[in-house]
Amino acid sequence: MSTAAKYAKNLQRFRQAVGVHDRENECTATGIGLSFFDMDRLDFDEAEELWPGITVHAVEMTTGNFRVLCDGEHGPSEAEVQAADVTELIGVEA
Repeated sequence: MSTAAKYAKNLQRFRQAVGVHDRENECTATGIGLSFFDMDRLDFDEAEELWPGITVHAVEMTTGNFRVLCDGEHGPSEAEVQAADVTELIGVEA
């Protein structure tokens, strides 16, 4: 798979995850969280805007995953929601 194809697939996954998050939660997604390694590997800059209102940020997590970042609290099952928001990146070997 070419680099451009991996980049496009990841953007598609980001868009899908944000859509699911916004549909299932009262708070609005504000960004995508990636590990420092993945940000460098995928050539993203801190606070780079993917599309209006959604930016990329470095967060402490394992490589090969991403997290949807939002502007609110998820309620009593926050840990479950956060775990569900972590998704594997395309083209990353575990």
